[in-house]
Amino acid sequence: MRPIALKLSYFGPFESADIDFRNFIESPIFLISGDTGAGKSTILDAMSYALFGATTGSRGPKEVRSQFATVEEKTQVTFYFEQGSHLYRVVRSPEQTLMGTRKVRDQAPEASLAIVNGVNGKELQSLASKPKDVGLEIAGILRLDHEQFKKIILLPQNDFSRFLKDSSEEKKKILKKIFGTEVFEDFQSRLKDRYILAKSADEEATRALQTHYQSDTWTPEEQDKIEDALEADRLEETVRGLLQVRKESHELAKKAHQEATAERERIDALYQTGQKLARDFKSLEDLQADYQEQILDKADEQAEKKGRLKQLRWAEQLASDIAKIDQARADEKANRDKLKVLQAESQDQKKAIKDLVERKSELFKREREIDRLREELKKLPTQIFKAKQSKDKQDKIDQAQLELSKFQAQLKENQAQKEEQSDRLAQLEENVLDSALLDAEKVRLDAMSSFIDGQLKPQAANCDSALKKAKQLEIKWKDYQNKLPQLKEEFEQAQREVQAKERNRRQMMIAQLQEDLVEGQACPVCGAEDHPLAENGHRVSNEELIDLIQSVDQAQAQYDQKRSELDVLQESIARQEEDFQMQNKEYQDYQDQLNASYKQFQARFGGEFSDDFDLAAIQEGFKEQKDSFEAKSKQNQELQAQAGQLKASLQELDQALNLVQKDLNATSSKIESLEEEIAELDVKVGSQELEALQSDCQKQVQGYEEQKEQLESQLNKNQEQLSNYQGQIKTLESTLADLGQVLEETGRKLAEKLAAADALTHEEAVARTWIDADQELEELNRQITQYETHEERLKKDIQQLEESLSDQERPDLVSLEKSRQDSIKAAEIQASQVTRAEVAQAQASKEFKAIEKILSQQADSKAAFQSLQQLYDAMFGKTGGDKLDLETYVLQSYLEQILSYANAHFINHLSNNRYQFELPEEARDRRSNRGLDINVYDNETGESRSTDTLSGGETFIAALSIALSLSEVVQNSSRGVPIDALFIDEGFGSLDQETLKKAMQVLEEIGENRLVGVISHIEEMKATIRQQLVIKKTGNGRSQVKVSV
Repeated sequence: MRPIALKLSYFGPFESADIDFRNFIESPIFLISGDTGAGKSTILDAMSYALFGATTGSRGPKEVRSQFATVEEKTQVTFYFEQGSHLYRVVRSPEQTLMGTRKVRDQAPEASLAIVNGVNGKELQSLASKPKDVGLEIAGILRLDHEQFKKIILLPQNDFSRFLKDSSEEKKKILKKIFGTEVFEDFQSRLKDRYILAKSADEEATRALQTHYQSDTWTPEEQDKIEDALEADRLEETVRGLLQVRKESHELAKKAHQEATAERERIDALYQTGQKLARDFKSLEDLQADYQEQILDKADEQAEKKGRLKQLRWAEQLASDIAKIDQARADEKANRDKLKVLQAESQDQKKAIKDLVERKSELFKREREIDRLREELKKLPTQIFKAKQSKDKQDKIDQAQLELSKFQAQLKENQAQKEEQSDRLAQLEENVLDSALLDAEKVRLDAMSSFIDGQLKPQAANCDSALKKAKQLEIKWKDYQNKLPQLKEEFEQAQREVQAKERNRRQMMIAQLQEDLVEGQACPVCGAEDHPLAENGHRVSNEELIDLIQSVDQAQAQYDQKRSELDVLQESIARQEEDFQMQNKEYQDYQDQLNASYKQFQARFGGEFSDDFDLAAIQEGFKEQKDSFEAKSKQNQELQAQAGQLKASLQELDQALNLVQKDLNATSSKIESLEEEIAELDVKVGSQELEALQSDCQKQVQGYEEQKEQLESQLNKNQEQLSNYQGQIKTLESTLADLGQVLEETGRKLAEKLAAADALTHEEAVARTWIDADQELEELNRQITQYETHEERLKKDIQQLEESLSDQERPDLVSLEKSRQDSIKAAEIQASQVTRAEVAQAQASKEFKAIEKILSQQADSKAAFQSLQQLYDAMFGKTGGDKLDLETYVLQSYLEQILSYANAHFINHLSNNRYQFELPEEARDRRSNRGLDINVYDNETGESRSTDTLSGGETFIAALSIALSLSEVVQNSSRGVPIDALFIDEGFGSLDQETLKKAMQVLEEIGENRLVGVISHIEEMKATIRQQLVIKKTGNGRSQVKVSV
């Protein structure tokens, strides 16, 4: 990082300052000088704040704002710097109170970061626009955080020796960042994960291979053959040979089973044929019995049904004539009844018409009176309009009288209010507070808030977070430890279960072999022909054997899983313990930082806070002070607001008094004008009486018109209805004549049919009963047809069975069933033999494929695992006597380069050959976590000692040597962070003249290829260094910057 330009606005003592660091390229070093308190360190604070949002000291972000800045003047820092091939511009503003468009408001912190093409040039790319995002981007660009920046590039006053005296862990964090060695840590982590997985897979493969060789699939004799075979020959010669033997046994069993199955199928076919023949003999007997019972025995009943059917069908030909006669008689009666009703209705209509004519004549006598009322209605609207005008004007007079009284009362009330508010305004103006005291209190509270939010609160949060993480890691570590006994027990239980199920499988296979033994035949295992234990064996089904084999496989899988889980858990316990110890150390470091910051807080803001840090109590105390201040401010604002409101109110009251007086005069004039208009109208009768008269006349005329219209309408309707009745009467008389003729003709035809010689009855009543039995007719038809169809089907079925059985005898089904059962049992025995042989072959094939697969995988992964193990041992210090891991080894190497360069170029020269840097002995053996501590070797005493024992001046030259050497080594490292600048704030006052001269020579040497800035008030340095940035006080807390080259 190389600074290019810095612009300040209302930052610290600077109202405005533009610093171009390109002015200091003529000489290798430049001096920042000026009066004490002028703001020399503020230049470094500004760069630190622009990059990280924090200063080099204890000042919070809010405190960088100039004390003399007003609400119209904004505090802002703009910093240009180079990193790599890019020029960056970062702009940052703290939280501050500024004037908005209408009122004063608090403005939140602002920040932005961009790549530009020059100072004050065009923005090429925006990288971030929020403070948080800017901080993340800066950390990524510089590869340093704020604390590391202060230890490497910008060495603050009284803080420049921190890297020299930091612990190994703190040095490790810094060196990792600036040399970019995180890649080694990441590599180690990934390598470790990969090694654990590979090792577990290799061990698992070896265990699985041994499990398959010792599987209960193999008989004890087969296991002995496998065990005796050479490792290279076990699969292809021994296991493959055993598999071939089982395949041949399976083929023999399948052939025997096929022969037994063919015999069973032949006997089963004979049995099925016999069963069919027996069913046919039984069917013939059943059909013959049905023919006797349902046909021959019911012949007489069937003849009676046919006679009854003949009667009903004969009666059907008379049905239409009888129905026609019945319908004509019913129509004749209905029409005669309707004729009587119409004749009566016609007489009633004639009477009603006569009555309506008389009423109409009586109504026409009122026609003259109605004409008079119509004339009266034409005059009334004009009279009513004038009466309403008069009434409206009188109402307006009454309303105006009320308004007049109201205006008079309001005028009096407004005058009283004006006197009262004038007194209150004078009293409020006396109680308004002085704002200068409130402004001073606000500055103090802002500083306190900035310190709490910027330092105490984040540091307390870091402590809480680190402690929480440590407790979580401890809980997880103990949780893993608590799980270990249970997992061990589960592993041992799984091991016992595998052993027990393997014993059961061996016993079941022995029992299955015993079932196949035949007395006098050789045993396939031992060859003996005598089998004394065969009858005592338990009969085992194929299903039981297959279930047990699957159970053994499942138990073996459970055993393998528990073994793997146990290995992973033990590895996790060790890893969690290491993580817990590291997290606990981080918590202690955060706690030390918090304690130091709290002491600074107590020193600045008084002793009202407890000696023991309590963030809640601090925030509560701050809140109480802030609430008190805000209450005072609020009260003052309220008093000022009330006074302003009263002044506005008085102005409004004056305006209201003038308006009320105007309204009063206007209302009086209005009343006089309305009274004159009423007199001109000269109205005698009110509008309500006239409107009532108008309504009564309208009702009489309307009633007359409606009554007249109703009488004429009703008379027309009655005359029309009478004409309608007379037409209907004439039609009915003609219909009755036609119906009489139909009855006479149809009755004659029916009598002729009943009197015929072939008639089944001569009685009309009997014929009517036969006609009404229509449902009986349908049922008789159905029953007769069903009987004849059933008779034909039975005759046909009996004939067919008699023809097919004419040359057959009844079969012996008992004998056939016995032969069938014997053949089924023989086939099942052979099927059992096939299943056992098939299971044995499948198990052997499964074991063969599993062994083959494992050996194939091992062949591919064995060499890779061995190479990985060698790499793992080397990276984690497990080879030889060196126990140092890769990252620490690399960092020690870098530190040794730094110390060697410092010894060769700086410390020897600056200490007159007295001191040399070296690593402590416990760091040299590379077996200690103090591997990055730094000692000095004292050539005068011949002993090595800690840098903590150096005096103030010696500490300065030692820290300066480390800082300069670190800068040079990093600059020359291909992976290091480029360090193109170095700023040192004071410290030279502790050096004697000779050492100061040597220090200046050293700074000039390294300044040849980087920017070196020094803050000092020493006169010798002012006289020696030509390039200077001079800070001068101008009074009133202000300073100016001047470049002197």
